[in-house]
Amino acid sequence: MKERLILHNGKGGDSMTSIFVHGLGQNSSSWEETMLFIGEPNQMYQPDLFDLVKGEELTYKNLYTAFSEYIDEFHEPVNLVGLSLGAILALNYTIDHPEKVHSLVLIAPQYKMPKFLLKIQNIVFRFIPKSSFQKLGSSKSDFIRLTKSMIDLDFSQGLNVGKRIKRIKGHQCSWRLNSRMQKSS
Repeated sequence: MKERLILHNGKGGDSMTSIFVHGLGQNSSSWEETMLFIGEPNQMYQPDLFDLVKGEELTYKNLYTAFSEYIDEFHEPVNLVGLSLGAILALNYTIDHPEKVHSLVLIAPQYKMPKFLLKIQNIVFRFIPKSSFQKLGSSKSDFIRLTKSMIDLDFSQGLNVGKRIKRIKGHQCSWRLNSRMQKSS
């Protein structure tokens, strides 16, 4: 029998709402196996980031605004699980709205964008065929515009980097930053 993971909110066993946010090189289907493992009775959502911004220019500001509006539609605090770009959005949202986030799982996040690496990534993007980007739901120029718009992102102030303990919603959370992450800033 396959084991299941059930996420509870600590209030009599009610299930929690969890939002799984994909990275730049993925789409919402990237989370399907994870969601199958977690299974019912959890309320799980996996928005497609590029669909959230349809009709708008794909910049970080527009993407974050659309993501925030999406999360704000949920009435109870949510569990946010983000990978790469999804982790950046989830981190940004949690800093701005800690009362709306029950828990936060970040996979491959950056709290301060590595400017040099983003510039290299944009150079590499120029050599990748347009069709590769279209499979992910956006255009090559959109990917390049998005990553350019992220170069100056820095959440250090919002995280109070340098402090070991931060209070969120009355709970103590220990912030442990990888020493390599600290050196890259």
